[in-house]
Amino acid sequence: MGRRRPWLLAGGVICALSLPLLFAPPTLSDSATIVWMAGALIVYSTGYAVFCVPYMAMPAEMTEDSHQRSVIMSWRVKAIAIGQLLAGAAGPALIVAFGGGRDGHAGMSMVMGILVLLAALVCFRMTRNARRLPRSTHRPGWRDQLGILRNSDFVWLLVAKLLQLTGVATSSAVIAFFMQRILKLSDAHLGFVFGASTIGIIVGAPIWTRISKHLGKHKTYLLAAAVHSLAGITWMFAQPGESLSILVLRSAILGVGSAGMLLIGQSLLPDVAAADAAKSGFAREGAFAGLYTTIEKVSYAIGIAAVGAFLQLNGYIPGVGPEIAQPESAMRALVWSVSIVPSVCALLAALAILRVRPELGRARA
Repeated sequence: MGRRRPWLLAGGVICALSLPLLFAPPTLSDSATIVWMAGALIVYSTGYAVFCVPYMAMPAEMTEDSHQRSVIMSWRVKAIAIGQLLAGAAGPALIVAFGGGRDGHAGMSMVMGILVLLAALVCFRMTRNARRLPRSTHRPGWRDQLGILRNSDFVWLLVAKLLQLTGVATSSAVIAFFMQRILKLSDAHLGFVFGASTIGIIVGAPIWTRISKHLGKHKTYLLAAAVHSLAGITWMFAQPGESLSILVLRSAILGVGSAGMLLIGQSLLPDVAAADAAKSGFAREGAFAGLYTTIEKVSYAIGIAAVGAFLQLNGYIPGVGPEIAQPESAMRALVWSVSIVPSVCALLAALAILRVRPELGRARA
């Protein structure tokens, strides 16, 4: 079974069970409900980590070819996008099909839980013949595990991931307010924005994989960041009542750029882990994947908190409808939050990626 595959199965089971806990809680007092939901979120987060750490660590073992790791990760990028698209479409439909309200959410969570479990089983089954490294006779202690923070390639990779996803979180947190307040569009248009972006990711992932084979990972990341940033900056010029075609086109291009950044960032992780193993003699793919996954979650928390503080500093009035006028400074902050801030974060992430050179570490080993 290998040392990682059982954890894929365990994580999938925990995640599947956590969905009914989150969406079908028992009827409790307000304080007890808060405790229940906190516990359910902990169960979900634990299951996600248990699955994701081996899932991200295994590509370093599957192949020694850097481009093949990009191919493997491109499937992950596409799968995430397809999952988001299906969940966004099927989730609300299932809630309605099961009668709405508590019953609707409970039914939806059961169906989604079954799908999560099936996905984990498929992943477990299809990796049965994957290349695996032999177990190390020497298990690295906690000091050895923490030694990954002395790996400059990994640190810069974390910085790039932190910057990129912080920008994504910043934009995602305010895009609904931006469309409502700035573009004067209804919430229905959000579906087109997210749908077009997701399709852009699905279409872009294989394209960037081919490009990286010819240009290399660093140049490909730079190009993807440029595409993402240029598309993001155009939000500054969006006007009220913008046509749906322009809205969809911009969102799709943003998705294409995001696909390249996600793909290259993730494919560099197994490269860094493999170079570290060659140099240190320790197989620490799990430690690399665990911290990388943690940074993904931290980035979103930072982005949401930062954009909230940014809007507050600029006088944004929370909790009021579109009929209440916001200060000009708050409106400007909204525009910056979906255009300049994410674009700058993407470009800074690209500069950080240039410092990630695992092939040099392998050569020194």
